[in-house]
Amino acid sequence: MNGAEAGLSPQDIERHLEKILASTVFKRAERQSRLLSYIIEHSLRGNTGALREASIGVEVYSRPSDFDPREDTIVRVEASRLRTRLLEYYESDGKTDPVRITIPKGGYVPVYSRKEPAPEAGMEPARSWRRARYAAAAGILLAVSVGAYSYYRSSRAREGPPQRKQSVASFNRAMELHMRYTPASVSEAVALHEEITRQDPTWSRGFSGLAHTYISGIDAGVFSREQVSKKILETTRTALALEPDAVDAYTALIRYYRDVQLNWPATTETCRTAMSKKDDLRILANCSGFHSLMGNHEICNALFREAIRNHPKRSLSWRMACEQHYRANRYEESLEACDKQLELDPESISARIVRASIFSLEGSLEKASEALKSRLPVDGIDRQDWIAANGYVSGRAGDRREAQRMIARLDQRAKTHRRVSPAYYAYVHLGLGDEAKALEHLEAAARDRDPVAVEFLANPLASSLRGNERFQRAAAHLGIEKLSRR
Repeated sequence: MNGAEAGLSPQDIERHLEKILASTVFKRAERQSRLLSYIIEHSLRGNTGALREASIGVEVYSRPSDFDPREDTIVRVEASRLRTRLLEYYESDGKTDPVRITIPKGGYVPVYSRKEPAPEAGMEPARSWRRARYAAAAGILLAVSVGAYSYYRSSRAREGPPQRKQSVASFNRAMELHMRYTPASVSEAVALHEEITRQDPTWSRGFSGLAHTYISGIDAGVFSREQVSKKILETTRTALALEPDAVDAYTALIRYYRDVQLNWPATTETCRTAMSKKDDLRILANCSGFHSLMGNHEICNALFREAIRNHPKRSLSWRMACEQHYRANRYEESLEACDKQLELDPESISARIVRASIFSLEGSLEKASEALKSRLPVDGIDRQDWIAANGYVSGRAGDRREAQRMIARLDQRAKTHRRVSPAYYAYVHLGLGDEAKALEHLEAAARDRDPVAVEFLANPLASSLRGNERFQRAAAHLGIEKLSRR
C-alpha cells in the first residue's frame, strides 16, 4: 500500500528513511542506500514511472543513455541486495520500528506499512486487541471524514486522464528502446513518443521524452539537425507550458541549446533559469558540464561542490568532479573524485577514461591501460568514447596494431549506427602521433558542429595541439573563446 493508505505522511516516511540510512546495516552500504533513497523520493512524488530498471540504471548508477538492463543487471543485483538489507535491518536496528518499507520482488515500487505496537506490560491481550481495534477504527473514520475526498482528488490528479495509464506504458517501452541507442530502436522510440503526444496532449513528460529522443536520434544518425531542430524546440516548450518547473523538460532544453544548436549564450541563460527553479542533480550535472567545456572552471567548481554537498551518495555528483577537475588540469583532485565515483559505481566507464587519460599525460602508460581495462571483458566494451580512449592509449604505448584495431571498430560502428563522430578518430590518431590526421578529423567534426568536437577541444589530451592554427580555427568556428585565444 502507499503511505496515505498506511496512515503515514510523507514526513513520517522521510524520517523513517533517515533512520534506516543512519543504521549500522546501511551505513556502509552506499549503493543500496542510493537506490533506496531514489525509490522513496520518486514514490513520495507519485512519480512511479521513474521506478524502472532503465531509469534507475541511468539516474542512480550513472549508466549511459544506451543502458540496456538485459545486458547489464546492476539494478536487479542491487535491488536484491537492498531487499536483503531491509530484512536484516528490521531484524536488528529496526526491530521495534512502527513503520515498514518493503520492495516487492519483480518491481521497484515500495510498499509502506505500519506495524502494530506490542501490548503494554500487564495489559490483558484481549483488552489490548480491543483497544487497538477501536483506535484503528477511529483513525479510519477520521481519515474518511476529513481527508478521503481530498486524497481521492489528488490521486486522480496524479493519474491524469483515462489514457494516462496507456501513455505511461508506452513511455516506458519507448525509454527501453531509446536506451538501446541503435538507429532502429531510436526510430521506434520516436514513433511511440509521437503517438503519446497525440493521444495524451496534456502530459508534459510525453513531450519532453519526445524531445530527448529527437536529440538522441541526431547522434544515432536517424535525423539531421535540420530535420528535427524545430521539433525539439516546439516539444520542449510545450512540455514547459504544461508543467513550468518540469526537470525533464529543462534538461531537454539545455541539451538542445548545448548539443544541437551549440548556442552558448542560450545554454547559459537556460541553465540560469533552470537552476533558479529547481535544485535537481540532473540540471546541476548538465550545466556544470557545459561550463566545464567553456572553461568557466570557477562556476563549474561551485556547481559540482553543491551537487556533492546535497547528493554525496550519488555517483553522478562525483562524476562531475572527476571530469571537471580533469578539464581544469587539477589531476590529483580529479583522481580522488574518480576513485570515489568508482567506489559508488565500480562499473563506471567515464571514470576509467578520465583516470587513463591522466596517467597517459603523466607518462604512466601501463597504469593508463590498466585503469581503462580493469574488470572489463577482454575486448572491452562497444562504446565510442571507450574505443577512442583505448586507441589513444594504445597508440601512445606504441601498440599500433591495437590502435588500428580501434579505428576498425569505429568504422564498424559507423556502418551499424550510421554515424561516428570524426572527433573520436582524432583521439586515436593523436595517440599514434599523427597530429595532421588528428587535426583533419577535428576540422571535419567542427564543420559539422559536432558536440564531440567541443569535448576534444577542451580535453587536456589535445593540449599539444592548442598552439596550432588549425586547432585555433576549429575552436573559433565553434565559439570556444577561451581556446581560440591563446
